[in-house]
Amino acid sequence: MDLRTVAGRITALRFDGQNRLQGIALDNDKVLLFPPHVGEQLREKLVVGATVQATALKRNLQAGEIRADSTQRLQTETLTIDGVKFVVR
Repeated sequence: MDLRTVAGRITALRFDGQNRLQGIALDNDKVLLFPPHVGEQLREKLVVGATVQATALKRNLQAGEIRADSTQRLQTETLTIDGVKFVVR
């Protein structure tokens, strides 16, 4: 497993097909992914322009997937917003 520490400013929110928040795009070409229930719980804190820090695992492509760009997609383990650390499960 490749655990990384990343930080950046939120540039966009990522939603699934059911309009549930499942990730955030950062200003450093990284996307932090998390389960939709986590997105629901942190929705008010995850706003475009906010600065976050995270520990995350590099997400490997699944069978049949291809990458259309150079953006790194990371599975979030912990997320720190305004100095408060949240464990993502």
